[in-house]
Amino acid sequence: MIFEIENKSIFASDNGKGIDKNKDTIVFLHGSGLSHIVWSLSEQFFSNNNFNVLSIDLPGHGNSEGPCLKNY
Repeated sequence: MIFEIENKSIFASDNGKGIDKNKDTIVFLHGSGLSHIVWSLSEQFFSNNNFNVLSIDLPGHGNSEGPCLKNY
């Protein structure tokens, strides 16, 4: 799933199940230098237990366009 934010493509994995408005949604964010892949097993578990899941690739990571976010 691709979101457009500030003219950049941001990728979010939904474990291939889409979003069901009748389910609660869990959003996973990875740490620096990683991607949505670190949440694969968690995505699978929660999506099989009646939750929507979104594992977002932060800018400049995984399948999202960069540059990375700046440290402030």
